Amino acid sequence: MNRRWDVVRANDGATWLYSALCAPDPLPDPANVLRLMLEPGPVRAAVENWDQVAPALLERARREAVGGVMDLATAELVHELRATAAPAAMPPRSITPLVPVIDIAFAFGETSLRWFSVVSTIGTPVDITAQELRLEAFFPSDGETASRWHDLIASR
Repeated sequence: MNRRWDVVRANDGATWLYSALCAPDPLPDPANVLRLMLEPGPVRAAVENWDQVAPALLERARREAVGGVMDLATAELVHELRATAAPAAMPPRSITPLVPVIDIAFAFGETSLRWFSVVSTIGTPVDITAQELRLEAFFPSDGETASRWHDLIASR
């Protein structure tokens, strides 16, 4: 993802997961992870623990947008999403500590897929464009998710 959380490139697993969550509609182009996760729609509807994911995601995006390289476009996107997509009860800034991983559970067909997501940034780039990239990786949180995901991928 770039610093505005637009997907720049995705592996087959991520493309398949998000495409399946968006079905029957196609994945938007460009796909913005913040919008997919926070705005009303099929991806947000599939997030079983949205009340925990939304504040953590918004706070992480806000801190990245105002810390380091100032990014007014992302800061404005976070402000917009907090005002329009987040629950009214959510405080302007989360008091939840920023954690390196976010637990997320997707309702996927008849099952629940439980993952933890790690978003990494390059801290000391040689090239300024590398500093703008974020790498998100999903890892199964339990054996059931790992097994179910393996079966889903194999059946494709």
